[in-house]
Amino acid sequence: MLNMMISNIAIEFHRTNPNTKVLALHPGTVSTRLSEPFSKNLAPEKLFSIDYSVNCLLEVIKNTKKKPRGGFYAWDGEEIAW
Repeated sequence: MLNMMISNIAIEFHRTNPNTKVLALHPGTVSTRLSEPFSKNLAPEKLFSIDYSVNCLLEVIKNTKKKPRGGFYAWDGEEIAW
């Protein structure tokens, strides 16, 4: 459902403002209360601080190309297939 929403929003935004990026972003596993139950089984280098995750996502936003159908990207800039 998310992929359909992102794609449709991107198409509509592209019609009126082709410079708009519409992205879904995966921040990785961030050290928060939400991820606490899952973090015990993770290697320490796979658990990110909030600042690190935010900075990575800002770089992804900055470096991705505009696509008329939007996109889904991980914290490291890798495109995730719908």
